[in-house]
Amino acid sequence: MRILIITAWLLTPVIGFSYPHFIGKGYHACLTCHYNPFGNGPLNDYGRGVSATGLSGRLFMGEDVSDQDLSNRSGFLLNNPQKMWLKPALDYRRAVLDTDIRTDDGEPRYITMVADVSLSAVFGKAKDWIVTMTYGMVPSDSIPGGKAEYDVEAGDDLTFSREHYIGKRITPEVGVYLGKMDKVFGIRVPDHTAFSRSVTSNNQYSSTHGAVVHYGKQSFDLGVQYFIGDLEKEEEYRSSGLATKFEYSITKDVRLGVSYQNETFDNDSKLDSKAFIFKSAIGEGSSLMAEYGFQDRYDTEGEATPQQYFFMQNHILLTKGLYYLTTFEQYNANTEQTNNIYRLSPGVQWFPLQRFELRADLINQKTISTTSATRDEWMFLGQVHIWL
Repeated sequence: MRILIITAWLLTPVIGFSYPHFIGKGYHACLTCHYNPFGNGPLNDYGRGVSATGLSGRLFMGEDVSDQDLSNRSGFLLNNPQKMWLKPALDYRRAVLDTDIRTDDGEPRYITMVADVSLSAVFGKAKDWIVTMTYGMVPSDSIPGGKAEYDVEAGDDLTFSREHYIGKRITPEVGVYLGKMDKVFGIRVPDHTAFSRSVTSNNQYSSTHGAVVHYGKQSFDLGVQYFIGDLEKEEEYRSSGLATKFEYSITKDVRLGVSYQNETFDNDSKLDSKAFIFKSAIGEGSSLMAEYGFQDRYDTEGEATPQQYFFMQNHILLTKGLYYLTTFEQYNANTEQTNNIYRLSPGVQWFPLQRFELRADLINQKTISTTSATRDEWMFLGQVHIWL
């Protein structure tokens, strides 16, 4: 289990543009800032402006630089994004990982987690068509066994499309999207090693070809997705199925949701997942999010194993651009037995200036059963993230 968890941390390309804790700043719908109505992927023009002015601090910025100036420089290479019909972007994230900070035995590892280039275009008289593509590279030392479910020779880097799709807003409330996208399930937190992402088949390699229908208004979002698998993967790793999510804002500060996903893999194993979602603003700029999920994992013989997980994360705004966050997780791989994995991860996330993020997390993990408990595992993960 320790090897699996460490490997998961080594493979985590945390996508930096999907921050659902923005409910703390009054943003309930992902479509406000993203082309993708459920978050992740490239930011739209408004999202770039919010990133520059609402998310980031003003380190090295004088008082003579206004928020409007920052917004006008939020496009590629400091250009005004509203004056560019073709919108390129670069995204790079580097990490240092120490898997046992209690001893001097381990060597900290430096890992390139994300090296992506994206290109988006919005067109049509009403700006109701969107075409976007994000192409990524994963270094060979970050691919498990030199493979990562793709046809990659050991020692070679992996290059693949993280997402590509075409979307049409039929009306301001209704949109249809065709192509390769993440599954419409749960809270799309950027921490892909979270149990809510990894055990539900929604990790960094789980985007899939299919079709998404989105229906949303100011108070709610509903999404339905039919998917046929990632056609870039080797056939044995593809899966097909249905994913849905519904979120509703019961107040200006609280949003509740439910999500369902049914997935069949090429070897005839299946995963049937359900989740309850909670998001809440706390004060001015802070937030609390939680997801409780349970699922049945069917093997190739049709035998079901019931599983359960819990994810909770707060973001406490300390000053503009600086957050203290605590993540608590719990996972039981078979609820017919008592064998829970617990994680507690305090951390700091800092956006000192536009296009720049620093993050540090201290991760404690422990497994407890009815008869035993493992020794605490302590890890440190630091990250530098730059986007253009």
